[in-house]
Amino acid sequence: MLTGCGTWGRSLERSGGDLRLWGGACQLFWSKDLSRAKLGVPSVVQNTSRFIVSNRELQNETRLGLKGEWTKQTSPTGLIVMRFTPLLAFVALCWLVFGLNNLFWDGQLNQHGIIPRRVGGLAGIVWAPFLHGSSRHLTANTVPLVILGAIVCARGRSEFPLVAVAGTLFTGALTWLFARNGSHIGASGLVFCFFGYLTSTAWFSRTFGALILSAICLFAYGGLLRGVLPGSSEISWEGHVAGLAAGIVLAWLCIKLKATPAGRQPFTYDR
Repeated sequence: MLTGCGTWGRSLERSGGDLRLWGGACQLFWSKDLSRAKLGVPSVVQNTSRFIVSNRELQNETRLGLKGEWTKQTSPTGLIVMRFTPLLAFVALCWLVFGLNNLFWDGQLNQHGIIPRRVGGLAGIVWAPFLHGSSRHLTANTVPLVILGAIVCARGRSEFPLVAVAGTLFTGALTWLFARNGSHIGASGLVFCFFGYLTSTAWFSRTFGALILSAICLFAYGGLLRGVLPGSSEISWEGHVAGLAAGIVLAWLCIKLKATPAGRQPFTYDR
């Protein structure tokens, strides 16, 4: 067995959106007219206009909230919690699986890691990050996973899910193709993916902020690079190399996509 240590609201489409708002408003004021019979046409139009404007403002506030900016519906504390929830949920799930695996199955789930070049081992690409051989193994992965993952979360709300999912699949696929025979388990491949992603961003973006961030990551966790060298037979150094490569590729792809103007093709075509 090989391991690695180391707000409420709903958006309306523009097409037909105003019609539904007008319909709801007319139904609202129609019921008031039947009960009071004092509301004139000008006031109905005026109140309906206010109704539509207020709903549009709510939609705009909701859209701003989804982008991670402060709104009336979402407090700054709520935004912070929402930003880091995927990371905390992932770490909590790793510990939950570890506890259940040792309490009820005596560690037998560890056999379902990534088994290279076997069709039955493909499922391990998904399960391997949640499986760990010991509490020491899981603790060693949790600390850098939380720190590096938090930096990825802080960069953007959708950045952590993208890098985590794509990194897990890419790292697992490379491990399945090129690693030694055995069951490769542990989240260390994802840790190296985050490390490679954060440190290589400066090279691809060429910005001062990215340079500072990369320097901090290298200074704090540069020792991780020793994990890509062959060492103990129980350590999946191939998973570390695969995670590092996956992080670098993802950094290049993300910078490339952000640099491509919306509505334009990144390539030119000869006529």
